[in-house]
Amino acid sequence: MKMTLKYKIDVPVDRAWDVFANQFADISTWISGVFISAPQGHSALPYAPAGGRVCQIPSGKIQEVIEAFNPELRQIRYKAEGPGFPFIVKFARNTWQFTPADTSATHVQVDAHFALKAPFSWFMSPLMKPQIRKVMDGAVRELEYYIKHGKPHPDKITFDAQPKAIKARQLALA
Repeated sequence: MKMTLKYKIDVPVDRAWDVFANQFADISTWISGVFISAPQGHSALPYAPAGGRVCQIPSGKIQEVIEAFNPELRQIRYKAEGPGFPFIVKFARNTWQFTPADTSATHVQVDAHFALKAPFSWFMSPLMKPQIRKVMDGAVRELEYYIKHGKPHPDKITFDAQPKAIKARQLALA
């Protein structure tokens, strides 16, 4: 299942690229849905900040490996997989590209590919697309808010106040 989503955010392109790509492992700082994130491994790719990241989400762990990192094009591609995905998802591969809209705004394009296990792909794809769009819409909205205000979006604050989020952070510190 593949989808392309396009957005325009009112923040400079270099700042959007820096937070999303150069600070790749720090996604739990600004996005709802991720309790904790940490860098994973060293990258063989020039300029990539790490080999990837590991994220603790409500349904479990996801590992995301950076497959391509191009600072000139401001493009990053990563593959995500792990027990935190619904059982019908084998893996996801996302490519994010940031291009200037003007001096203070950015076009963001997300190419998302979700590999679904048979026989689910043919009937689950139409059901999953609205959910994926909702998650991506929220991610871009929270990224923009974080860059503009220097603090997490109110949805992230609410998410982090859940008992499960607090427990995940306490276990990570132990």
